[in-house]
Formats: sequence, structure tokens, C-alpha cells
Amino acid sequence: MRARPDGAAVPDSPLEHDVRTLLRRSSVPEPVLHFRVACDELTYVLDLAWPDRLVALECDGFRFHRTPGQLDWDDRRRTALALRGWLVLHTTRNLVRTEPDRLVRDVTTALARRA
Repeated sequence: MRARPDGAAVPDSPLEHDVRTLLRRSSVPEPVLHFRVACDELTYVLDLAWPDRLVALECDGFRFHRTPGQLDWDDRRRTALALRGWLVLHTTRNLVRTEPDRLVRDVTTALARRA
């Protein structure tokens, strides 16, 4: 993970960057990038997180989420996070392009329900 001079994390992917920009334009509270959550022997890194509300948003690119092994890993990760109280939302490049208002509404709703 890279960092800016002020110590803030830099999105790893263009999709993360675009989602963060969309959320900023919509007055959604600023998320923490690449937030780490310890789950037993593993530590998972969440793309965008609001740790005070246990809400996260994962930016799922086809490149990293298309193999059977990766799908199994993703399921294990989702379960581990859910058991620790995390609500993890997911988005894709296509959804950001075609339904940006829905994404903003879903994140806003999740944060409001966890306030």
C-alpha cells in the first residue's frame, strides 16, 4: 500500500479511486482506505471502510475475483467479517458506471443504519 505525503493511503486500483471520488462528491463520510481487520490467524484488508460503524465497501474487479479458488477465499473472508459484525457491501466497475446513484444510496443507508 502506498501513502501520500500526509500519510493517507492511496487507492490501489482505478476502480477504488473512482468509487472514492463518487462518494466524496456525494457527501458520504470519508472512508479509511485499506483498513485491516484481524480475524483469527488472518488479517483482511478492506478497500474502503468506516470502522466506527463496521461498514465496508469492496471494489470487486474481474481480474481478482474470477477463479474458483478466489471465490472460495472471498466467501471465507465474507463469513469471517460478518461473524465479527461487519456489513460489507460490494461494487463493480459496471455498477459504478451504470448505477452510481444506487451505490451512493446503498452506502448512505448502510452508514445510517449503523450510526
